[in-house]
Amino acid sequence: MGRTVAVVVVGVVEAVFGAKEQSGHHKQSSQYSQYKFDIHRSSSDDRKVDVIGALVLSHLNKSASEDNIKLCNQPTFIAPAWLGRSSLEVAPDLLGCRLVRRWADGRQLSTTIVETEAYTEGDPACHAYRRETARNRVMFGPPGFSYVYLIYGIYHCFNVVTDRDRIPSAVLIRAVELDAIPDWLVGYRAEKSVRWGAGPGKLCLLLDIDRTLTDLPLVPASGLWLEHRDTSWQQRVDTGEIGFTQTTRIGLTQGADLPWRWYVSDSKAVSKR
Repeated sequence: MGRTVAVVVVGVVEAVFGAKEQSGHHKQSSQYSQYKFDIHRSSSDDRKVDVIGALVLSHLNKSASEDNIKLCNQPTFIAPAWLGRSSLEVAPDLLGCRLVRRWADGRQLSTTIVETEAYTEGDPACHAYRRETARNRVMFGPPGFSYVYLIYGIYHCFNVVTDRDRIPSAVLIRAVELDAIPDWLVGYRAEKSVRWGAGPGKLCLLLDIDRTLTDLPLVPASGLWLEHRDTSWQQRVDTGEIGFTQTTRIGLTQGADLPWRWYVSDSKAVSKR
């Protein structure tokens, strides 16, 4: 899926989306992940990885593995290279990361991701399972793009495209917690604020995400981006204060038995336990 997009973040970043090829083995484990998987992926250990740019200038010449080592130690947005792995690795790694929305008028909301689901190549529940279409085409492209679709004709769902170019793979963000409630959001809903982002449709309403935001690079210039876990959150994971639960996905008729949903165990914003 050939695509070259230039995005400039004023005074800080020149994010250039083009393909970079890295020789060597595809990373099968992550320093974020609390779980080990024994999931078959065709020739994944022997193929080259297409690493997509949009990195901070100082990282433009680094390989994907170097970016994976960096993980949550810097308050920067998540680069496509970090997302260029199987959705089965990225989905649990996104727990505790931030999904940030900024509007043209300067308003901004920061949320913490507390629930995810993985969808990947060969998965009967994946939108790209049968073939490439106009709707799912972004899933076949490089990592680091948004995929937004409508369900029941009412609710939007936000996904992060993962894995390498031409391998359809994405992570559905199922639930988020607000990091803070600004004055302009007070009274947004009658229910408790911790439940405002408790579900894929609810978080899209909260962050004003719809199909106009699909197929966009997830960088600050787009008004929608991801940030790494902060150090204190990661330390709480390392000490066992924060735990993750892995279970089956929700609302599916196919692939319903696959345990490809993860959530922060004690979060009150999780959509369903």
